[in-house]
Amino acid sequence: MNFLELLNSFDLQTTIFLIGIAVLTQASLIALQSVLVKEYHGVRTAALGNLGLAIGLVLVALRNVLPDLISIILANYLQVIGVALLYVAVCRFTAEKYSRFLIAVSVLPVFLLFPYYTFVDNNLVVRIVLIDFGEALLLVAMALALRRVRRSAYYITSNLLMFIFGLYAILLTARSIGAVQHPPESLFALNWGQVFYAVTFFVASYLWSSVFSLMVSQRLQNDLNELATMDSLTRVINRRGMTRLLEAEFARKTRTNSDFSILLIDVDRFKLINDEHGHHTGDHVLHALAQKLSSSLRAQDFVARWGGEEFVALLPATSSKDALEIAERLRTEVEKESFLSENKRPITISIGIGNSTLCDDMDKLYKAADAALYKAKRTRNAVAWNDFGVAAEAA
Repeated sequence: MNFLELLNSFDLQTTIFLIGIAVLTQASLIALQSVLVKEYHGVRTAALGNLGLAIGLVLVALRNVLPDLISIILANYLQVIGVALLYVAVCRFTAEKYSRFLIAVSVLPVFLLFPYYTFVDNNLVVRIVLIDFGEALLLVAMALALRRVRRSAYYITSNLLMFIFGLYAILLTARSIGAVQHPPESLFALNWGQVFYAVTFFVASYLWSSVFSLMVSQRLQNDLNELATMDSLTRVINRRGMTRLLEAEFARKTRTNSDFSILLIDVDRFKLINDEHGHHTGDHVLHALAQKLSSSLRAQDFVARWGGEEFVALLPATSSKDALEIAERLRTEVEKESFLSENKRPITISIGIGNSTLCDDMDKLYKAADAALYKAKRTRNAVAWNDFGVAAEAA
């Protein structure tokens, strides 16, 4: 079969109908994903966008059955609204602000001019240019929104989606130019340009639905991993995450013989804070303290909520002497910080230091730091360190 015979055997109207059914299936899958992942903005809107495109395509394919008001006007309204919803979905999912003005510029010409160029001046070329211009403008806006994504959780998929939207915007522009230069006899006229557009639309719709779903899945996986190692109240590493870091640090010590230190940090008289000001204030203090500790430590250090009002800081490649200086600086900075409103007593911390020099496992290291913390808690607002018999205090 040669190219001409292949072209003559191609039923464009049936193909558009089948593409509409395929897009409807994709919309259903995204809708299902939106039910499973309710907390993400934009997923449900993406499903509605694909639904609008799907219904619009099916109505276009039924042009010989339905009146022009439905198969031309309503069908194209639904398609451009569908793309506009996809634009809103992408912006909401990536936390970008979408432009209502851009949506109006893309959608209103179609809404205002399509009836005229359908019932008064039946001009297929103008209708093609109107719909392609509006959709291409929205696709470019989506590509630009995705280009600004910097979250590593879905950086690759967002860039792939940006490429798909950008490429399809170029194809729509090319179709408009081709329609102006070589006006088609009808929407279903068989030529390679029409066939190419139908095939590329199917491929593009499949790709953007699949990649968007993958982007949602990647974000979900990243958030689940984060929940497993992140304390939800203080937004620092939790005990499980710090345990993994300590295990890795002990492994590095075995390889390189490089010692490290930990700080066991406890909030002084924290029960009084809860009793006097309420648990909400206590939670605020813990969150603010965790952020203060994180910002005050060195770039290579880690801080975690160990449990209750107790925190652990990991100081890689740090001797007991250096850890003592760091701990004393933290104690002083926390004492100066206003975690509560004015005219209320300051928040203070006690810190116990443990060093890995004489500790060959995590249990011994924690016991060393805990013994030092017990010593510091005698006076409170103090720092103490303990390397199994070698001890000093600062207050």
